[in-house]
Amino acid sequence: MHPALAIPELQFAIACEVNLCPSLYWLKEHHDALYRLMMVSRSWKNIVEPLLWERMIFNDMLFLIPAWSCAGGRKVEITVHRAVTASDWESVCSRSCFTRWLYVDFPNFPDALDEDVLATLPPADVLFQRLENMTLTGPFVPPSLMSRYLVALMPHTLSHLTIERASFMLRGIPALVAARCVHLRSLEMRGLGKFVDSDIPRPSPCAAFLESLRACRELADVDIAFRAFEYSASYLCSLAAYPILRRLKLEVHEAKEEPEELGVHCGFPARGFVVLQSLELSFVPCRTVTAALESIGGSTQLTTIIITVDITDYESYHAIVAAISSAGHPAHLTTVQLYRYSSFVRRLPSYGVLDMKILTLLSRFRLLETMVMTGLARSALTINDCAKIASWWPELARLTLVTKADHNASCMLEVLGTFRVCPRLTELYIALAETERDDVYSA
Repeated sequence: MHPALAIPELQFAIACEVNLCPSLYWLKEHHDALYRLMMVSRSWKNIVEPLLWERMIFNDMLFLIPAWSCAGGRKVEITVHRAVTASDWESVCSRSCFTRWLYVDFPNFPDALDEDVLATLPPADVLFQRLENMTLTGPFVPPSLMSRYLVALMPHTLSHLTIERASFMLRGIPALVAARCVHLRSLEMRGLGKFVDSDIPRPSPCAAFLESLRACRELADVDIAFRAFEYSASYLCSLAAYPILRRLKLEVHEAKEEPEELGVHCGFPARGFVVLQSLELSFVPCRTVTAALESIGGSTQLTTIIITVDITDYESYHAIVAAISSAGHPAHLTTVQLYRYSSFVRRLPSYGVLDMKILTLLSRFRLLETMVMTGLARSALTINDCAKIASWWPELARLTLVTKADHNASCMLEVLGTFRVCPRLTELYIALAETERDDVYSA
């Protein structure tokens, strides 16, 4: 080994570079590389080992139990040599004390994890002394034993929790999981994916879970994405009551016709989300968007509004922009992004026009840094309009005003000249009116 590679600072820098793991799918290759590095020398081992165990899949940790021998694969196969005792978990604890991120994949729940093994499991705060980030997943309703393991593995140190197929994973244990989330700072919940309406537990445990989290004094970031039939209007009242909620992202899939039974549009309280800074709404009905913005009602904290919505007519588009104008405060709002999409193929209405009537509603937000508006049928903007837009928002760094038909619009030299008053502008896409572009081309 080259003498330079014995320098601890260089070893640590190299180990950190190897430790970069883009996703769970690369975790095995990432661990193999770290393991080879750890075998170089004792000094390398001392530096690399904590990094090797930082990100772990729970089933992989079972390989460390001396009472078992394990074979990997899509499902961990365990050969039992003797009964597991509390001392067997010491081998796991010597590594799991470094773990900060844990992925618990319940479809691969080994048969060997029975009641007797659960009784030997050390407290989660001992097993995972530094655990901050936990992901729970499973495609079916976990039986009672599996649910008890789930709760037993959750330490009180958790600050970030992701629950996939949450309506199933939380069945029977929402209050127990919430009790482990006293220091939770961010929550991500995913819906049932390909599962159908008949598969969902009734009522969904997610409502009780979100209600239980009202006691979390540190929860500031919530990202939930469910299918329409999984929603309950009570979710929104619970979220509005979180004392320091600063970011909310809400997705509703398959809400094509704004079904009355969805109830999301009427679930927002008249006033709430008093410290919200970022609101993201994706694939939700138009009425849900306006209800959410009205609930915020001129918040002095809001800096970011990002909306992706299926808008069928110009009036709905105008109503949403007007609601954005009412929800934001000129002293704080810096980002507005409004993306229009079609849930199915339809003729775009001829009156869906990107024009100054819509943009004027947002002219009072002088501190806007990002302004994105897409998806209307055609544009009516002129070069003179661009000059007026530039005077409204001198702090712009990104401006995108394009139509469905002209999504990759590029700017003419004359347009660029109007934005000289925006020194921070680095990204600019504008769709001009057809007649305006003809004039520019001829010039």
